[in-house]
Amino acid sequence: MSGFVAAQVARHLGRADLARQRADKAGVWARETGVAYEMAFAQALDALLQVFLRDVDRAEALGAEAMTAAEEKGFLHVAGWARAALGWARAQRGAPGEGVELIRASITGLGAGQFRVSLPLFMTLLAEAQALDGAVDDALTSFEDALNVNPEERVYRPQTLICRGELRARMRHADLAEADLRDAIALARTMGAAGYELRAATGLARLLGARGEGAAARDMLVPLLEPIAAVPETPDVADARTLVADLGG
Repeated sequence: MSGFVAAQVARHLGRADLARQRADKAGVWARETGVAYEMAFAQALDALLQVFLRDVDRAEALGAEAMTAAEEKGFLHVAGWARAALGWARAQRGAPGEGVELIRASITGLGAGQFRVSLPLFMTLLAEAQALDGAVDDALTSFEDALNVNPEERVYRPQTLICRGELRARMRHADLAEADLRDAIALARTMGAAGYELRAATGLARLLGARGEGAAARDMLVPLLEPIAAVPETPDVADARTLVADLGG
């Protein structure tokens, strides 16, 4: 569905407002068709968009509704995508074990149907849920799998590197975390993906600030925030702005 592809592109470019507008328009179109497949597909893709926007409530609601509708109609790949978004949301909400089970079921089901598109993303979501569940070694393995399962599908690679870098930072493996975040920034820049770049730069700035390089950290983040000053906040933007304020100067 081209509307949701366009919404994902807008998010990756750092335009969360435009992403939501495009997703809403595509959702309206799907409902107007009255076609069960189009409606379930639209909800599943919207749920995955909310994962990128880190909107747990909407990802959970849309994922649950899309999964139920798709399973009733036998749209197995749509159900798999919705289940992955729902699993991520449940993990973020404080039920990581349930999240792991849902995302594993998603990956298994999609694999059985030979659907490989977006597997790097789903394995990244699995790794996030595993980390929240305390299974750090499993999470690191899943991140590695995400980087290798579909190496030609590079659109999700910055997300994987960012999430692994954030985990490594929490593990106090600062050098490894910095390497992941710098790789994510470099890749995001080649893609023109300001949304990825901002989140990766926020993680890197946090590391720099912790080791006494607050001025450099702030100088890196401020220019990334300036072009989106008027855009409604997402968690990524809010985190960056809070960190800039904390860094002072």
